[in-house]
Amino acid sequence: MKNTKGGNRLKILTALGIVLAFALGFMFIGIFIDIQIILKCDFTPISFTLTFLFLGALIGFLLALRAVSHIVR
Repeated sequence: MKNTKGGNRLKILTALGIVLAFALGFMFIGIFIDIQIILKCDFTPISFTLTFLFLGALIGFLLALRAVSHIVR
């Protein structure tokens, strides 16, 4: 089946949704870790929020590439 404009849009929206979901999920995990460290030590040596945000975006991007390749061929 030939890719159409609709197929490409579906791929883009699916990939964007997967990346966004993983990035937000990992960011909230990072926020939780930061809050726990701040409550116990009054500081955090590194920002887990940003670290986990980028990690989640990377994992989401890799999974999106894998998922999108199977949607419309």
